[in-house]
Amino acid sequence: MQRVIPDFVAREKSNATKKGATLELLAQNYLATLSAEGSWPDVNYEQVEKPGWSPKDHLDRLVMLAAAYNEKPSEELGLAISNAITYWLDADPQSWNWWWHDIGIPNRIGRSAVMAKDALSEPLRQRIAEYLPGVPNYSPNNPNSPIPKAANRTDIALAVMNRGLLTNDSDMVGKAISDIEDTVNIGTGAGVQHDLSFHQHGPQLYTSGYGPVWFNTAAKWANLVNDLPWAFDKEKITILVDYLLDGQRWSKRHGQWDYNTMSRGISRTKTTEFSPELSSEMPEQTQMDLVASWVPERADEALAFKEHEFGGADSGMNGFKHFWRSDYSVKASDGHMFSIGMNSQRTEAAEAGNGENLKGFWLSFGSTFLMQRGNEYYNIFPVWDWKLVPGVTAPEYVSQGADWGRIMQPDVSFVGGVSNGRHGVTAMEMDIDIRHSERAHSTNPGFYNPGEGKGRTQAKKAWFSFDDEIVALGAGIQSTNIEPVNTSINQVLLNGEVTVDGRVRSMGSHELVDANWVHHDNVGYVFPSSWNGVVSNKVQTGAWKSIRRTSSADTVTKDVFTLSMSHGSQPRNATYEYVIAPGKTAEQMSAYAAAMPIDIIQNTENIQAVRHKGLNVTGIVFYQPGSIDLGSIKVDVNHASLVLINESGEQPELSVSTPGADFVDLELALQSEAYGNVTHKVLTPGGKAYGGQTVSFNWSEGPDNSGRDELKNALLEAASQAQNAPNLTLTAVADTELQGGKYENENFDIVSRWDLWVGQIADRESNQSGATKTVKSVVKFDLGSLSSKGVQKATLKLYVRAVHAPEPQVINVYALADSHWHETKVTWNNLPAIASEAIPVSVTASLHKQWVELDVTELVNGTHEDHLSLLLENLGQGYVAFASDETDGQAATLEIQQAL
Repeated sequence: MQRVIPDFVAREKSNATKKGATLELLAQNYLATLSAEGSWPDVNYEQVEKPGWSPKDHLDRLVMLAAAYNEKPSEELGLAISNAITYWLDADPQSWNWWWHDIGIPNRIGRSAVMAKDALSEPLRQRIAEYLPGVPNYSPNNPNSPIPKAANRTDIALAVMNRGLLTNDSDMVGKAISDIEDTVNIGTGAGVQHDLSFHQHGPQLYTSGYGPVWFNTAAKWANLVNDLPWAFDKEKITILVDYLLDGQRWSKRHGQWDYNTMSRGISRTKTTEFSPELSSEMPEQTQMDLVASWVPERADEALAFKEHEFGGADSGMNGFKHFWRSDYSVKASDGHMFSIGMNSQRTEAAEAGNGENLKGFWLSFGSTFLMQRGNEYYNIFPVWDWKLVPGVTAPEYVSQGADWGRIMQPDVSFVGGVSNGRHGVTAMEMDIDIRHSERAHSTNPGFYNPGEGKGRTQAKKAWFSFDDEIVALGAGIQSTNIEPVNTSINQVLLNGEVTVDGRVRSMGSHELVDANWVHHDNVGYVFPSSWNGVVSNKVQTGAWKSIRRTSSADTVTKDVFTLSMSHGSQPRNATYEYVIAPGKTAEQMSAYAAAMPIDIIQNTENIQAVRHKGLNVTGIVFYQPGSIDLGSIKVDVNHASLVLINESGEQPELSVSTPGADFVDLELALQSEAYGNVTHKVLTPGGKAYGGQTVSFNWSEGPDNSGRDELKNALLEAASQAQNAPNLTLTAVADTELQGGKYENENFDIVSRWDLWVGQIADRESNQSGATKTVKSVVKFDLGSLSSKGVQKATLKLYVRAVHAPEPQVINVYALADSHWHETKVTWNNLPAIASEAIPVSVTASLHKQWVELDVTELVNGTHEDHLSLLLENLGQGYVAFASDETDGQAATLEIQQAL
């Protein structure tokens, strides 16, 4: 209690400062407007749906009052807090968002009660305690919410802890702290990944947003209990240290998070902007100071990060890192930071959700952000032209991201990077179908639904990162979309003059044809080959509400610099080449462009290669097996791969990776008069944790494959043991719902994120009162691990999340003729045919939040494929909602007893 309460109070003081007031002043204002019964007249306690949620104001004011009471107790303030808590418990406001019930409300009520504990009567304390969760890692208030993970899990644990503090229950406090400690792991689910990026809401990059929520909580509690019985294990501390210094640190510039790591958070108004003048106000105790105290041997790094974060110091990092688990690359230097956000069949693009990110469809499709000071994009996003997201090659199409994230490129695997620590290459094969519709261009576009043959855009995109330059190449660009296609180079706040080939451009929009170079804000953009496009330095307007429904509708006006290349309508095999050179003045650009140390060796849809003549470093992207003659070296590969060759030392250092392919026996044949001819056989990393990781070795020595051999053999052995085990549990690998009638050609995977509906549900888009639509669902299982001896018994298990009268609901289960469907593309009309008789199962309301089981042995043994697809159908009235594969621990499963 002695350690926790000051932390709670300090948090509210900080919140008051952000509102431009003091804790005492805000408390006085809130107290003056609080009614005798404990409510505020301007709060709508009946509101449930969006936009916003008015009851939140009651909770935030309550916490502020409790902090003020802890600072300066008074009978009046204590009574007000008691009344405000009692009113809330009696009124029990409801929200459309599960997060408020599971996390937001319990944490605010809990913190308030702990800070104002002395003001509360014993019966009220007990009532509050019963209101708060008592079990970590569980969602008590909303049984239909997903099981909490990573950042959400720590938040629920904090509510449990507050209950323990309120009731002096040390066992409960210990369980909560232990649960927070349990989140400090490296894995392939939500949380910290093996490359030290952070995932939440599926395989989605969230190093900003959920990442800091989790890390700040875990690090704070690791520090608070460091000399108590609940102290974290040393290995957990190591993970926290590594995550801060080798993960988060790569994604920040002078306190500003990289926008590629924010996902839907990019649409939120930012309240603070970095200024070097603030360095004198550097906080005494930060997470960097904690890390420095935990691991003295890395203290210099941690404190250098602090000086950069809160002061005007350089980053202290000069290198390149590819996060293979997240399809994300960062070039960091003292003077600038450049990031590349991508997606593939392994990772999700930036999500929408809660009315946020309404125009961010193209984020993570090669989106790039270049920061020097850190404020280049500060609150620019309401006026952004979202057709021109920097780095992206795309048709002029605007729509929101996928609600709560999903795989957007199910057929694309070759996305990744290679790095030697200092330099690197990033490549992205892009192949995306989009549905063209009028609502896609509105401020409320609705959800994304990929079409088949209704607008396909493809490109081979690569970035080559050197010390002082980034070279961007594009090839094989083609599109069937009706909108013109562009590659956007940058779109930032205007800061000074815009110069083209030595001539300063006036405010406005200017078409460019074969310009040699463009300069803006200490950054040069060089164009080595023929091109045409647009440079603009003009006023742009918009509103936060256009990208986030609950934000202000007031008009925002900003001066913006935009630079883009045009590929025309429905291009075929178009290309682009440009070089970004930060840290250059306009006066320096003519000489730099004339003697640029960059040699673009090849830019085709099969091979892209760039050599930096000054550094003697070459990067190559092989989209398929092939060979290239670099002059001094000839390189042959037998597999699609990325190759980086550093010839600056006594002998070349090579770095390779095979994005999207595990344990590749890569044969790298090298011919050189200077270094000799060698052929290296490289077993590239594999498995979910390490697939796409770089392997580095010297020209003469070659790679050490032993560790990868061991891992590959271990995974093969595990698969063999599973295949020969008598009992197996198979979890669904894909599922989605399908809707009939006017929706029969639409895909609904995006709206069946948590639930698989089966039956008749309300048609909210219909103008007819009481209109319903028929919904069925499909589930796919991978049978590849089954032995050839057959199945003795197979039991399908479905988790029931909702049952609607009349009951019982009879669900018919069928096997489909084949499994060649994808959950983001399948529709009612293109679903494979039924290939079995129905197996019925009865579902009643008593099975809510329980598993229902049925024997499907006949269906499993009847398939001759390595996958089994099952159709769930309900021909009666009402519906059942089953858990989808997005809900941890609740996805459909097959319990298999194999024949011996």
